[in-house]
Amino acid sequence: MAERDRPSIHECGNERLQMIGLTWFVMTLPFRLVFGVIGAVGRMIGMALGILVLATGGAMWAAELPHFAVPVLLIGGILTLKSLF
Repeated sequence: MAERDRPSIHECGNERLQMIGLTWFVMTLPFRLVFGVIGAVGRMIGMALGILVLATGGAMWAAELPHFAVPVLLIGGILTLKSLF
C-alpha cells in the first residue's frame, strides 16, 4: 500500500520542469521588458521620421517640385509602414 501513496517518477519530473520553467520566466522577465521598451521606442521614432518625411514630400509637391517629391513621399510611406508592421 505504501507504493501507491508515493508519487511516481514522472509526476516529480513534471513538477521539476514546471519549476525550471517558472524560474526561467522570472529571470528573463527584466530583459524581455527592456528589449520590448527599446523596440517600442524605435518604432515610435521610425513613425515620427516617416511622417516627417511624408510631410516634407507633401511640401515639395506643393512647391511644384514633383521630381523630388515623389521619391521622398515613397521613402516616407515605406518608412511609416515599416514602423507600423
